[in-house]
Amino acid sequence: MTTLERDGTKLACFDGGGGGEAVVLVHGWCCDRSFFAPQAEHLAKAGRRVVAPDLRGHTARAMRPTSPTRSAFSPTTSPGVHRKARPRKPVIVGHSMGGIVAFDLAARYPDMPGAIVMLDSSVARSQAARTAAGGLCKRLAGPDRVEVMRDYVSTTLFIPTDDPVRKERLLERMCSAPAHVVVSAMEGFNFKDGGAEI
Repeated sequence: MTTLERDGTKLACFDGGGGGEAVVLVHGWCCDRSFFAPQAEHLAKAGRRVVAPDLRGHTARAMRPTSPTRSAFSPTTSPGVHRKARPRKPVIVGHSMGGIVAFDLAARYPDMPGAIVMLDSSVARSQAARTAAGGLCKRLAGPDRVEVMRDYVSTTLFIPTDDPVRKERLLERMCSAPAHVVVSAMEGFNFKDGGAEI
């Protein structure tokens, strides 16, 4: 386990495995690096170097209560952060919001990644989807935010055949994220960032 630092924010990061091609695993909204633990273990055993950081606010260290755009997360894995052991041309694998981070990172630092993999990620959203997300953000900022989030995550991010015990464990973890992280992260990924739309 190592620590990354960017703009005074310290973030936990798994950095292990062999000396082979590097893979950077970027978790999704209201998750943390542990959600990629099985993949990290498998890739490390296969001889790959694996880097799995926590994104801002998605760890025990609370993110400052601001409204970050998606670019606020990308520098977590940018070349300027992990100077001591910077991966060269890593494959960046992002899940959900992490996939958008990977996409944004590749756009900002085109020479950095060898490839990106986006899992369950949506780069382009219809106006209807953006409007619906805006309404969800308002409800997530309200007094019933945990119930709203549980309902949203349970019905939108899982499928009927998911293991119920595993589902409940993940729901508990995701719903324990600080309120400002839940809302500001979703707002940052739903609306404009520097003129670009997602």
